[in-house]
Amino acid sequence: MTVAKAVANLAADHAEQFRTMGRKWTESDGRARKLKEMKEHVLAKRAKAMGDRPVAAAERDVKASQEWADFLTEMVQARTQANRELIEVEYLHMKFFEKHGVRRALELLSGEST
Repeated sequence: MTVAKAVANLAADHAEQFRTMGRKWTESDGRARKLKEMKEHVLAKRAKAMGDRPVAAAERDVKASQEWADFLTEMVQARTQANRELIEVEYLHMKFFEKHGVRRALELLSGEST
């Protein structure tokens, strides 16, 4: 097997792993962003469900509830999971280059080496 073919195979394997992890991170990031964007909507909906009360009082009661604490906890956990998966994507990428020295190999193959 030539060096070029070996590098191409390594790159293809890496690309597939990177794509898989990237998709997983994208889904987690989307979930976290959705929860963040829905925060004000959920607050308003829960405050409205309390009936004809002053807005400030209803919002204060919602924010003091266990349900609100659970919602915020879920939001933080979703962001944490997305960040964890992003680190995995970056780690995979870094380990690939560390293990295979692909940057240097690609430079040599492309003639960009000095």
